[in-house]
Amino acid sequence: MATGPNDAAIGAYLQNLTSAQTLALDILGVLDNHETADPETLDWGHVGDMVEIRRGLQHIHDRLYRQGEYAPHAK
Repeated sequence: MATGPNDAAIGAYLQNLTSAQTLALDILGVLDNHETADPETLDWGHVGDMVEIRRGLQHIHDRLYRQGEYAPHAK
């Protein structure tokens, strides 16, 4: 069976895609269940943590959708 020059890259890409999907589902599960902080002890530190989580997710979103700093520059 002949292999193409991109077979190793395709395999690595698919392996990382699967891992990213697993991570995304795990994150969604925690966020859906509000498991990041106990409402009885929630404080501004938790708010700061959630701001950083949202920023990280925004960065990923923008990269995937080519928005923000990843948007193609108009010619």
